[in-house]
Amino acid sequence: MTSINTASHGSNSVLDASALAGQLGLADTIVDQQALDNSVALCAKNNVLLPTFAQLADPSLIDANYAKGVDKNAPDAR
Repeated sequence: MTSINTASHGSNSVLDASALAGQLGLADTIVDQQALDNSVALCAKNNVLLPTFAQLADPSLIDANYAKGVDKNAPDAR
């Protein structure tokens, strides 16, 4: 069993890596390479740009030109 100690994050619990993957969907391995390749190809074809973790944490880091003309309340922001 691989475990992750969370003491550095302010708590003293130990998380089981298999629980992170199985229960929370936070797998750190590629389960289906073909599905990943297909997703990458579709994103590239449709000019999908995913934010970095830093941009998710601080959206002000995202260049405003990427969202220019997008209605954030539209059902499909394309």
